[in-house]
Amino acid sequence: MNKDIFLQVGVRENFNLPKLHALIHYTPSVKLFGTSDNHNTEYSERLHIDYAKDAYRSTNHKDAYPQMTLWLQRKEQIMRHEWFIAWRLENNIALHAAPQAEVDKNAHFHIARFPSDKSANLHKLKVEYGTKDFQVALARYVLQTRNPGLSSRQVEQQARGVHLVFRSVAAFHVLKFWLKDPQDLEGAGLT
Repeated sequence: MNKDIFLQVGVRENFNLPKLHALIHYTPSVKLFGTSDNHNTEYSERLHIDYAKDAYRSTNHKDAYPQMTLWLQRKEQIMRHEWFIAWRLENNIALHAAPQAEVDKNAHFHIARFPSDKSANLHKLKVEYGTKDFQVALARYVLQTRNPGLSSRQVEQQARGVHLVFRSVAAFHVLKFWLKDPQDLEGAGLT
């Protein structure tokens, strides 16, 4: 198209690049020998269905592009979380042994006003939510909150002997967490 300028300036002498030159031979090769092994359009069609058709169906069909993008972003986040869960289960890593990120002081939290499950019994937490050590973790948390001077070993020893007097807890399925704009543009009308 506007490649002549590169020739005039002397950046290139020609555009006979191997990658582009190979395209000249592609069509005659397919006509002579058929398609190359293990190459077909099914894979790209599958991706088109996953990333375009399903995303479009999830919109309200008005201004679909931003909705499709958000849908894909959420789908990728769920997929990454599933991989993380599978990795944790495969390696049998306890929650307290996993690396903990420090929470930014400018972080915002929002939790629903009402729980998704008002009375999830402790057995249900273990089976349906995958929280094997919930009772011990809760006991640890309570001990650390009430006695901040205890060492981690003392907390661990005392947590095993704590008896919970309740058999169910409220379970929230949604928690929103976000950080403030790092460039502090929230009030500038630029976000």
